[in-house]
Amino acid sequence: MTISISTEEFKAIWQESIEKGEIKEYRSKTETITPFPPYLGTGFWREIELRNGLTVLIQDYCYHQKIIEIDKVESSSQLVSSFYLKGGYTSTVDNLFLSREVTPKNNQLFLIKDTIEKDEIPANKPILAIKLIIDKEFLNHLCFESNHPLFQHLERWRKDQEIEPFLYNCQTSAHLETLLKQIIDCPYQGCLAQMYLESKIMDLLRLQFEQILTLEIEQKLSFNRDDIERIYQAKNILINNYKDPPSLINLARQVGLNDYKLKKGFLHCFQMTVFGYLRHYRLLEAQRLIKDYNYNIAGVASQVGYKSLGSFSSAFKAEFGVSPKQYQKQSSL
Repeated sequence: MTISISTEEFKAIWQESIEKGEIKEYRSKTETITPFPPYLGTGFWREIELRNGLTVLIQDYCYHQKIIEIDKVESSSQLVSSFYLKGGYTSTVDNLFLSREVTPKNNQLFLIKDTIEKDEIPANKPILAIKLIIDKEFLNHLCFESNHPLFQHLERWRKDQEIEPFLYNCQTSAHLETLLKQIIDCPYQGCLAQMYLESKIMDLLRLQFEQILTLEIEQKLSFNRDDIERIYQAKNILINNYKDPPSLINLARQVGLNDYKLKKGFLHCFQMTVFGYLRHYRLLEAQRLIKDYNYNIAGVASQVGYKSLGSFSSAFKAEFGVSPKQYQKQSSL
């Protein structure tokens, strides 16, 4: 059975469930957690208010039946950055695109208005999503100097000038996945949680904006199937030699590419630089060694190729939000 429901009807069902005592909403100064209406499914939505003009919405839910949700968007005063860690659905927005598949493999940055959005969400398929709701106020401290269409859109929008709706569809890299999981597993509460989440979210937006800005360059630099195979070969060489990796020039020679194409190829395939990927892999391996084997921190640092314990600890904390020692304590609980 398929249920067709408007956004307004959905909100009414949610409010009725609260009033009847079927679900209980939790509120604090900075966040609201609302369980899903039992009539529709299971799970919850968690809304966290951060700095002025920035709200995080974490959606963790599962519908009992297939849902077609129809949202009539008359005007939009918010920019949305959307990421999925689990599940997916098909979305259609009139006058913008026919349909798109929303999955953990991709993420979107969009602003829509004066249209109708229709989402077809399957039954019994858990969905876990993080959405950043961005008001104009949040953009006021940013300087848009680039002539890229995205920045031109945002500059006009924050000045209340007329703009066309837009949607950018990006790939979700391993680095983005790590940031998303860190947001879900935030180890802090209160003001420390706000500071932690803001830092991770700024990284999310930076990586998403960076990918949008490089799309135009990457589209001009074509990659055929042979190029892609060579880029993945280079990735495997890095992984197999992550403790003592080759130089960029040497790596490019090993796979038969020039260093420029290899660098652009890594951005195209993995949304990371060559040695950004190496750093990310080393730290993931270090995290695994600490969690699964409880090795001492100095030994782990050496084993993944770091000569300096201080450099390793700084890199680990920048990547995962906690020091190696703190992570070791959390993993042993």
